[in-house]
Order: sequence, then C-alpha cells, then structure tokens
Amino acid sequence: MRTVPISSISFLFITAFHKGIIIILCAQFCRSNLILPLPNMNLPQKLLQPYPLNSFPEAVKKNAFFSVFLTLFLLVFRPFGLSVYHYEESYLIAGYGLVTFLTVLLIDYIAAHFLPHVFNEEKWKVYKQMLYALWVLVLLGVTNYAYAYFIGAFPGTVQGFLKVQLYVLLSCIVPVTMVVLWRQNHLLKANLLEASQLTAELPAREVTPLAAQEEGVAAAITFAGENKNDRITLAKDDLVCIASKENYIEIAWYKGGRMEKALLRSTLTKAEEALSGDPCFFRSHRAYLVNLKKVKAVEGNAQGYRLTVEGLAEKIPVARGRAAALHDALHAFA
Repeated sequence: MRTVPISSISFLFITAFHKGIIIILCAQFCRSNLILPLPNMNLPQKLLQPYPLNSFPEAVKKNAFFSVFLTLFLLVFRPFGLSVYHYEESYLIAGYGLVTFLTVLLIDYIAAHFLPHVFNEEKWKVYKQMLYALWVLVLLGVTNYAYAYFIGAFPGTVQGFLKVQLYVLLSCIVPVTMVVLWRQNHLLKANLLEASQLTAELPAREVTPLAAQEEGVAAAITFAGENKNDRITLAKDDLVCIASKENYIEIAWYKGGRMEKALLRSTLTKAEEALSGDPCFFRSHRAYLVNLKKVKAVEGNAQGYRLTVEGLAEKIPVARGRAAALHDALHAFA
C-alpha cells in the first residue's frame, strides 16, 4: 500500500496558496470599492445578504472548469505526497479530478431537481452558500477517500479518512470562503451600478387625467380564462403587472384609483401573447409580466434586479438573463 503522508512542505505550499488567493481577492475588492463604494456592513449583515444560485447547466460548466483546474494543479505541483507517483502513473492523480467532478455534479443535480424548496434563490443568503460549500467539501472528502483507498493510497482506517478530510478542508476552505464573499461583493457592486442606470432610463409617467382616461378607453384588453365565461377586461394603461401562480395568473390593475387583483385560470405566456406588440409590457421573469409605465425604480443586489412598482409592496424580480432585454425595452419605450 502506497501512503501519501502530508509533509511540512505541503503545509507551506497550502499557506502560500491561500495567501496568494487572499491578496488577489482583497485587491479586487478594494478596486471595486474605489469604483463604486458599497454600504458599510459588518460580518453578520454580510452573511445575511442575498446570494445568487446557479442553474444546473451553469453549475455543470463551473464544476468542469474547477475539476480540470484541480487536476492540472495536482499533476503540476503534486502536493500532499503525490510526488511518490511516477509519470506513467499520472492517471491515478487525474482520477481525483474526475471523482471531484462526479461528486459535485451529483450534489448539484440532487439540489436542482429534488430540493427546489430548499435551494430557493429568493431565500438564499451568503451564510447558506457557505454552509452548502462546507457540506460539499465534506462529501468531497468522503468520495476522495474512497478513491484513495481504492487505488491503495490510504489504509481503511479512521485516521486515513480523517487525513483525507484534513487535506480537502485545508486546500479549499479559505479560498472558497473568500470567493463567496468576493463574488457577492462584485455582483452587488455591478448590479447597484446597473440598477441606477436603468432607473435613469425609466420613462416619464406624466400623463394628464383626461389623456389617460381616453387612452384607457381606446386601448382595452381582455384576458380570457380556461373556464367558461371567465374573463377580465380592463384598460391597458391601468394594468400594473401579471404574476404566474401555478395554474393561474394573478392580474393587478388600478380601478378608480384603487389596486385590484384577480386570479384567472390561464398562463403567463397567453397573457404575454395578448399584450404582444405593446412596448409598455415586459416579461421580466418567467413568473412576471410588468407594465413599464408603472415602474418607479430599479433596485439591485447580488442576485440581480428588483422592480419597484407603484401600488405594490413586493418587488418584481428581473431574471439575470433579462437585464439586456430590459435595457432594450426601456429604449424602445422611451
């Protein structure tokens, strides 16, 4: 059995690697704050900030990149005693990268397809991302130990298992924590700047009451539901937003100066088709359709953008992939 005991050189290498990561990320953090100062927050406040979740296809790409990087890293530097392997046995070292990729791929697949109520972006925070990352590292320690035992690198003992866990945590815990904090800071800065620009592009909503009334009468819209005689007719200019609610859509509009809401058994796609051709209405999210005339401001956080709409207490989300389309819609509507 070929064991791979950790050496003092490996510890020095880990320390140097961590310091390099910290220096780079701190430099990027300072640079971003010089461009756009962020609100002062202590650590508990930072941990409670929103954090974006990757879609499963995005996660696959990032996992593949990380696994390739890890494989090259281990092959070139051979820390943790991996130098005992000869050149012709490099495929054994590359096996750690493959095991890592398959492990995180399975974890992300289960999270995306079987635990959507847990991995809900609207409730996802920085501290949840850190706890999730720690859990992934623990599982990586388990699977990499199983692989190391399979190739005869570690004995089947508790000490061997704990040693592999130590290797994984020492190698990853500091860089992962720093990357999470840096990414949250970077996205928050970028989205705050973008949100301020989008708010400046919002159309003027100064319409005289008589003109608004005449426009509303001339531009009525009817939404028909799947049930017989289930329909809602209103003026387009009074429509605020439409939200998808499982098998229904919730229509919000102004009636006599008051906000009205009603459920209709239909889909958001059908509602969008009924409003097609009118640049005032924008599909901001898979679950929301909004009247740009009613948007008062655009707010930003690390997850993306939120629209503040007159008369609504909740913020309407803008999907990350819809930011450019929102820019185009505002320009077309202006």
